[in-house]
Amino acid sequence: MKKTTLFFIIATTFSVFAQKRITNSQAINLISKQAMLSQRMAKNKIYYIKKVRIPSINSELNSSAILFEKNIKTLSKAKLPTAINKKINKLDLLWVGYKANIKNNTSRNNLKTNIYSDIILDEC
Repeated sequence: MKKTTLFFIIATTFSVFAQKRITNSQAINLISKQAMLSQRMAKNKIYYIKKVRIPSINSELNSSAILFEKNIKTLSKAKLPTAINKKINKLDLLWVGYKANIKNNTSRNNLKTNIYSDIILDEC
């Protein structure tokens, strides 16, 4: 199931990057993926901190972070209405803090991870 999901995410990402201009529906799909990726990163971070032994946690966390960042850059370059561009810029700024929290592997950051995750999800 994970491999199938990852395949669809990668295939969709490549199709978006292959085009010079993204459509509004593609932008909506990317934002929806951003919401899913933010939740996946939070889940993987909490699993990692709680020492749940799943072999793919680190690789899934890193690939989700890379994909999230690439999608933000794609959305930033898209020609979308000004109001949406402002929200994407805000999401980009929030990503900086969220990424720092995700990369920090201390257990005291569990509450911050949950709070950041909720904020990112609301923004998406």
